[in-house]
Amino acid sequence: MEKLKSWWLARSPRDRRALLVFVLVVPLILFWYLVTRPLEDRLKLAHRVLETSRTQALDLQKKLEEFGQLKALSDSRAQAASSEAVTALERVFHALPPEVASPTLNRTTLTLAGRRQSAALVGIDQASPAHAWQVFAALASAGVNVAELDLSSDPAKNRFSASFKAW
Repeated sequence: MEKLKSWWLARSPRDRRALLVFVLVVPLILFWYLVTRPLEDRLKLAHRVLETSRTQALDLQKKLEEFGQLKALSDSRAQAASSEAVTALERVFHALPPEVASPTLNRTTLTLAGRRQSAALVGIDQASPAHAWQVFAALASAGVNVAELDLSSDPAKNRFSASFKAW
């Protein structure tokens, strides 16, 4: 410690002031550069994350409101009874031209929103594209709902097969 004191006293007053300023200012600059700036960057990042989260929360809230409206709409809509759906399908399928093969129609059950409901299992086997479209047009005119549509084609024979549930 004596060596340091003698070294300090050997410096001129101007050098001592310069060293004192250097010893006080350099830690402040290092603190600002190594601590304050990274904290400011982290704060800016946190604000961006917060804004993104708020935007996502607002979007989610809108989606939840839309879901609530759609759920209320679906709950308020009376589903067609199976006898009505099957009768409507039989009526439109019998109205098809004789050259169009009538689809097969079997009664089945379907679970919708946790409720079991009667439905019709409809099958179309090896229909030409024109006939398949006529069957789908007739189905659309019946006003029934469709689920579990499975459509396949046989390119070699240019034929379509389909199965689905309607209610």
